[in-house]
Amino acid sequence: MKRFLLAALLCAVSGGLLAVPFPATQAQQAQPSQEEIAAFVSERQADMKRFGRAMKQLGGVFRGSPPYDRDAVISAAESIASHSGEQAQRHFPDASLGVAGSEALPVIAEDRERFQALFAELEMRGARLVALARQQDNDRELREAFGRLGQTCSACHTGFRAEN
Repeated sequence: MKRFLLAALLCAVSGGLLAVPFPATQAQQAQPSQEEIAAFVSERQADMKRFGRAMKQLGGVFRGSPPYDRDAVISAAESIASHSGEQAQRHFPDASLGVAGSEALPVIAEDRERFQALFAELEMRGARLVALARQQDNDRELREAFGRLGQTCSACHTGFRAEN
């Protein structure tokens, strides 16, 4: 009797689970309009320009022009950390990849896991640079953290950005 009840319970539960609707995958969701695609492209280009300005500022500081400024390093690194990670990934839906006016390659959709990992790494490396700048002044460890941040940017550009 116990086996029968257990089997009946398992059938009922599994049948119930199979009937639960699962969220649609990105491919099954409605395609964004041309206006929405243009907005995604514009938002991600704004993020990339923000990253570029921050990296240019950091590069200058670490080369000594302008002189080292802890607050400037923290501000630039915070800008990178706070605009990367999951937030930035939302600006790259499949339908917006490879469109005119965008340098984001369609290969992003094919290798989404690596792309997401690079954005997570960018966020982590930006946060690490912030933490180091708060703890110490311009030294080897801080410079190395900046170099690793730049390597993350380059890795993403190499695999996922069209050459202009």
